[in-house]
Amino acid sequence: MKVYITLTGLSDWAVFNSLWAAIRLRNYIPDKIYIFTIKKRRKQAELAKRRFRVLLGEYGKRSQIDIVEVKEADFVASGKRINEIVKKEKNLGNTIAIEITPGRKAMVAGALASGIQGRADFVFYLYLENIDYADNLFLRIPLMVQHSHEFMEEIKSANK
Repeated sequence: MKVYITLTGLSDWAVFNSLWAAIRLRNYIPDKIYIFTIKKRRKQAELAKRRFRVLLGEYGKRSQIDIVEVKEADFVASGKRINEIVKKEKNLGNTIAIEITPGRKAMVAGALASGIQGRADFVFYLYLENIDYADNLFLRIPLMVQHSHEFMEEIKSANK
């Protein structure tokens, strides 16, 4: 199974567009999704969950989607929780992708550390060259201003 771990942040569209980019640009269509959020972004996570269901349905998937609430600005606790999930899913033989694009710094720091320590298979980041497009749908943003990164691959390449 493919597992996708994502984070909520300031932009509703960043959460949605990041998954869409993983599907379109990386052919990563998850079977299970974990949306990490903080209490005050719970509604955003619920919205992402509904949007994900529609998007995944277009690809013939009916994925399990869980929302995981963590404390705001506690990168250690959120990192530990992400790490627990990565280890659990890896022990089940699943492939793990962590998406850091939409997250706030504290959660991103925890997610990156977890991804590397927990041996995530992929750590995705969708960089927008021009943030004027940030509140648009993925396909309405010119591809020339979107840059898809996969950090685990980039780290391996840099260490050769």
